[in-house]
Amino acid sequence: MKLVAHASALASALSLAAAAVRKKGVVRLVADDGTARITCGDNAIATTATAPATVHEPGQVAVSVDRLAALVAGFAPGAPVTLSTTENVAIVVCGNSHSRLSIIPWTDLPDVLALDSEIALVEVSGGECLLLLEPLAAAAVKDITRFYLCGIFLHTVDDRLVAVSTDGCRLIRVGVSAGEFSTTRDLILPQEAAMVLRWLVTRTKPEKVTLRRSRTLLAVSGPDFEFVSRLIDGKFPPYEAVFPAASPNFVTCARSELVAALSRLAAVATADPPLLALSWTTAGPLKLFLARQPGDGADAITAQAHGAATIAVPLSQLTAIIVRIQRRARPARSRRAFGDPQQGRKARAPDAKRVEF
Repeated sequence: MKLVAHASALASALSLAAAAVRKKGVVRLVADDGTARITCGDNAIATTATAPATVHEPGQVAVSVDRLAALVAGFAPGAPVTLSTTENVAIVVCGNSHSRLSIIPWTDLPDVLALDSEIALVEVSGGECLLLLEPLAAAAVKDITRFYLCGIFLHTVDDRLVAVSTDGCRLIRVGVSAGEFSTTRDLILPQEAAMVLRWLVTRTKPEKVTLRRSRTLLAVSGPDFEFVSRLIDGKFPPYEAVFPAASPNFVTCARSELVAALSRLAAVATADPPLLALSWTTAGPLKLFLARQPGDGADAITAQAHGAATIAVPLSQLTAIIVRIQRRARPARSRRAFGDPQQGRKARAPDAKRVEF
């Protein structure tokens, strides 16, 4: 095998592929058809990236990803790097630099995860993909005994692709417009894989990504990467029962103003844990105060209120949800809504503009 590629292109592809492995991982490089196809992974997750290259001799090689990445990072970005192989070593040449890396026998490596029995496909924007991954940080359970909650559950509801995570106390659901993708309860992406996917999409900023699935795997691909992960072998519980029925009592406010008010109240809260009360009446502002310290902290923000209600929620949990969930699909001003817990209101979380209670 012999190829020539710019150092910056190789470094970028190595960085994307290495997101799927920890230190001392192995990178597989396949040179063919004018590209260097770089893959890292294990039996649970795999990531592939490509770098444009001049291929003089097609072939494949496996070496230490840390050593190759560190070596390429030491070259000037635009410098041409020549990578070739002999029977036992990979030779890396750039300018006056000449290095050799031990080759890992290809036959000693496990098979790379690959989607072979596709049963569904859907395309969403890069921003919508990030939105679907947002519930992970705030709500996914960390208790491995409830393994079926240790990730993000993806499923189709009407004409929307919906993502759900819960830790048993908090539940976050967001959704985006998409075709039918999964109507079962077994499409659960593990936390670690979801974090890798979020990093890949954030780093590459693709305009569109394609989601594909089999019975046991989820694959996501963009112009600069391909991602494949095993799914959690379990079924997500019927969370729909926790959502209240439709109600005429709700309020909508600017997310930035709500975050600021929550921060101010948290600064003066001394009760442990602090309890936040929210109150509104038709056409009035949204009033917030510390339920256990009504005289120490109170605030009011401009809002569009319908009906009247007073509810109480844990301040820290509400803050975590509001701060982490961000509307990424479009840069317009994000807004949030609260529903009356006694009468309830139908959930409206298709694009994470609102939080449901």
